[in-house]
Amino acid sequence: MRGTVTTLSALAAAATALTLGADAASAIAVNPIPNGTRVDLNQAEAGAIATLNLGPALGALPPNYTPLGKQALGQTLADGAAQAAQTPGGTLSVLILGELTAPSAVGVAVR
Repeated sequence: MRGTVTTLSALAAAATALTLGADAASAIAVNPIPNGTRVDLNQAEAGAIATLNLGPALGALPPNYTPLGKQALGQTLADGAAQAAQTPGGTLSVLILGELTAPSAVGVAVR
């Protein structure tokens, strides 16, 4: 249970930071997908992740990932956020497979 609370607290803190860094009309979209969850961030939200360098912090969230896995995920999130932030109308999508508190896989896509 402690891991769940820690993960949710970290996600809430990150969402707050994104709200402060992005325009007022932005809203992080969280949608269920088969066997998981998809989180979509618009160009401004991705820009906030890039500007605040939140990729490494977000990559460190999965408690079941190795330190190297957390580092790789953090770098992938940072790179994706930077790319989406520089793309007019860009979207950063994070696909979380399995449980949010202990995902089996996390994918990052930029559209």
